Amino acid sequence: MLGKTKIHYAWVIMIVCFIFYAALVGMLYNCRGLFYTAMSEDMGWTYSSVALGSVFMGLAAVVTLKIVPKIYIKYSVKWVLAITGALYALTYVLWAFTPSLLIFYIICAFMGAFSAFIVYVPLPMIMNSWFVKSKGLALGFASLSSGVGAAISSPIVTGWITSWGWQKAVIADAAVAAAISVPVIIIFIVGKPENKGLLPYGVSENYKDTTTSMQGIKDAKLENHRAINKRVELPSRYTKKEKASLLLLCTIYAMLSQLIAGFSVQLPHVATATGLTLAVGGMLTSVCSIGNMAGKAAGGVSIDKLGNRTSAIIGIAVTIMGFIALLLGEYNMTFFIVGAVAVGIAAFISTMIPPAMIDTFSKGDEYVINMSQISMGTMLASSFTSFLPGVIRDLTGAYTAVYLLYIVFLVAALVIALLVFKRE
Repeated sequence: MLGKTKIHYAWVIMIVCFIFYAALVGMLYNCRGLFYTAMSEDMGWTYSSVALGSVFMGLAAVVTLKIVPKIYIKYSVKWVLAITGALYALTYVLWAFTPSLLIFYIICAFMGAFSAFIVYVPLPMIMNSWFVKSKGLALGFASLSSGVGAAISSPIVTGWITSWGWQKAVIADAAVAAAISVPVIIIFIVGKPENKGLLPYGVSENYKDTTTSMQGIKDAKLENHRAINKRVELPSRYTKKEKASLLLLCTIYAMLSQLIAGFSVQLPHVATATGLTLAVGGMLTSVCSIGNMAGKAAGGVSIDKLGNRTSAIIGIAVTIMGFIALLLGEYNMTFFIVGAVAVGIAAFISTMIPPAMIDTFSKGDEYVINMSQISMGTMLASSFTSFLPGVIRDLTGAYTAVYLLYIVFLVAALVIALLVFKRE
């Protein structure tokens, strides 16, 4: 059995999470912006009206997130992920048959509802259940897959759009993503280590109390995840009031960081609006994905080695420099590329820092509930990641005001990170 070998099954879980996240988030969620320009031109809609679909997507996700933690706690993580992942891919297929903006918005709402189960909650939840030691490395590696999926699929999908048209391209993208993700979820995913007769990775090294041995837990027929989480968490350093304040700060941070990281979907339109081709936009998306991967990989190691506070400061500072580079991109293509890489790095501060924040004051089921809470803010912000920059650009005729506004957002996010991690 894997549990008796030198390779802990937690590492298998990490690799499987990498695969399904690369497909569902990298190939679909992160590449949806590639279809916006082609869709608007083909259907005769304005770009901002297509981007408005993201608002309905985000609002539906926010509503759905109210029930997400209850469903993940009550039912099998494997089957919740597999079913919602398949339905999420199906909504992309329905895009190809959209006859009107109204139907498009309805489809986007269903897409948002299913994405609530996939994009933000499951990855930190699963990593938090399976890892005590090397949690930052595991979460960083698994989450960088969204960049890998986007980097690989962006030029391919762009070619499909050019050769086949956006309708056939979106069907192909969704079909491939579902074919990759759903089978590996069904075959390999196990929501909690105790369901496989194991303790989380790192617990056996650091916690020797026999009351939490797997045999003791089995004999008592306890709710194993609670027994384990009680064993590995330290006594709370925070009062109930402090926890409520920290949760509010974390939610605001999550919203700001998602708006910033979500700018990546704008890159194809940034290219065409500057007089460049869609192929250049696809290249910028791929470059952004490289930054996404590098940021998460380095960020995971940084969290384990340097701590959450220092890692957040570095990530936010790099992203600020990236938006400054985008401001200068109009004059030099090199700055555009540097800016795209930095926008990709922003995925680290939006996907890995919020779970680290929550982990400072909550564990177990409380962690899942609080992650869902801040994910509501994240999803609400994600609904404006395409719409807000598009509207500002339409009103001002350029992206300059957007870059400046996002730099302000980053400064605010830095202040919040320093407050949340001040006891570290």
